[in-house]
Amino acid sequence: MGGPAPRLGFVIKPHEGANCGDVMSPDTFGHTGFTGTSLWIDPQRKLVVALLTNSVYPGRGLPGTYELRRAVHTLLAEALS
Repeated sequence: MGGPAPRLGFVIKPHEGANCGDVMSPDTFGHTGFTGTSLWIDPQRKLVVALLTNSVYPGRGLPGTYELRRAVHTLLAEALS
């Protein structure tokens, strides 16, 4: 069982390099969606980041969704800290 641990429908920040970015605390938890959406909550920083995307339009398999999530979450966490 080496993957992220689900908790009541949410995932606890699994590791450095996770798609919630690099600067959120170890207490961070969240959820990602099929279309590239994500929600991460960092109680230590009192920060909530919601990213709404549609990475399945105009077609599935477009590269960069994981990287986009990481970049947006890291940028916002740094800017709002």
